[in-house]
Amino acid sequence: EESETKKELFACVSPLPICKGKVGGDDNRADITTLFAEEKFFQHYGFQHDEEVSIRLVKAFPLSRLVIGTRKQQCYNWADGVMFGTGLLVAVCQQKLLARKGDVMLAPVLPMLGDADSVLQHYFDMVVLECEPVLQGIVTVNTSIIVTLLDEERESGPTSLDADIDASSAP
Repeated sequence: EESETKKELFACVSPLPICKGKVGGDDNRADITTLFAEEKFFQHYGFQHDEEVSIRLVKAFPLSRLVIGTRKQQCYNWADGVMFGTGLLVAVCQQKLLARKGDVMLAPVLPMLGDADSVLQHYFDMVVLECEPVLQGIVTVNTSIIVTLLDEERESGPTSLDADIDASSAP
């Protein structure tokens, strides 16, 4: 039995028919899946490029409610605006939009939301405080989305929440 803790990645995936007939990773092994992602993905989740990670497929359920906390006033003003709400509506109509409690907001960068660098910075300044009825799921057109401003002094890091933050209270 290994003494190391093995990392797991929960994924809701839709296989793309890119390489017809090719199974597995670069060496064509059926038990290997190659994960293609940007450097920010690896940094955010703490994965190394050559690290073995277990991938567990899970069924993602639709969320009835999503509470998003913003770390900065500027981000709150942006997220509380009509364009952000409209952008999320467009995004959920085009693809599955996943949210997970304790994670940053992961959504597509749409031109209507602003320039790509600013939008990405806003997403990294947001954290999912609450998902209902489960801890992770799919944002749909029926999902109620609440945006709140976090107390900047009480927020400790890019993906961790202080235990004393009450997700149900608004500033």
